[in-house]
Amino acid sequence: MLTLPLLAGCLKAPLPADTPPQLHYPHFSGRLAVIEPQRRLQVAVQWDAERAGEGFVRLSDALTATVVELRWQNARIELRDNRAPQWRAVAAEQLAAHGIVLAPQELAALLLGQLPADLRWQRGGWERRLTDEYGERLLRIEWDAQLQRLTLRDAQKGRMAILTIDGTKAP
Repeated sequence: MLTLPLLAGCLKAPLPADTPPQLHYPHFSGRLAVIEPQRRLQVAVQWDAERAGEGFVRLSDALTATVVELRWQNARIELRDNRAPQWRAVAAEQLAAHGIVLAPQELAALLLGQLPADLRWQRGGWERRLTDEYGERLLRIEWDAQLQRLTLRDAQKGRMAILTIDGTKAP
């Protein structure tokens, strides 16, 4: 349920594949589908982040009646859920153990059009080299403007996260 990999953005007009899209989604609702070798899940998402360094996301799984909330301010990340309702600090490394390969601050920056320095536009998508105890691998992020869908792929780990934006909302 902690798998919150990535979220999406918008385009004003179709752009060629060699031009990165300019995303701007500070507030939205949508769906996040996570596909891993051992599990698949889909949750509802509510996202609020006016600035990359401060935000809130709520994930709701109707099947299990689980709600997870994550908030961040600068480097501090806190988490709570309906089983443990007290806010508790969590490190970005702990999130990575659950498949979250972009910290919420980085995802917020991407969704606000402020790309993290190590995301590079290559062949119609953003790419980042990841290095961990399993070695080096490639994270690929693609945006489909027509479907308002952001897809993150970690092919070596067999993981994929698909964020579909259903609607934007006022702050």
